[in-house]
Amino acid sequence: MTPEFGTDPRKIIRKDAPDTSIVAGHTVDTRTDERKAYGFYRRAGANGLTSKQLAKKMQKPLNAVSGRITALRDKGLLKDSGYRREKCRVMIVADEQMEMF
Repeated sequence: MTPEFGTDPRKIIRKDAPDTSIVAGHTVDTRTDERKAYGFYRRAGANGLTSKQLAKKMQKPLNAVSGRITALRDKGLLKDSGYRREKCRVMIVADEQMEMF
């Protein structure tokens, strides 16, 4: 199974967003960011990552990675491990058999 990376900008832009936010939403490279985030989760294995840990690894602010985590979860690529670390949910890859890209 090949993961489908990238999210339609219309899904990440608020309906009441100002024009500047709409323009910014269309410039987000969700395909690359989702692929990178997924790679970090694959490498983390069963230990998983919190959103804070992913933000640090991707060298991005937390609000820039939280949407990528949600997108990967919604696509069935990540799941909640059931654990918490530093009061944050630990997410893991949903299917350990999936080939990494």
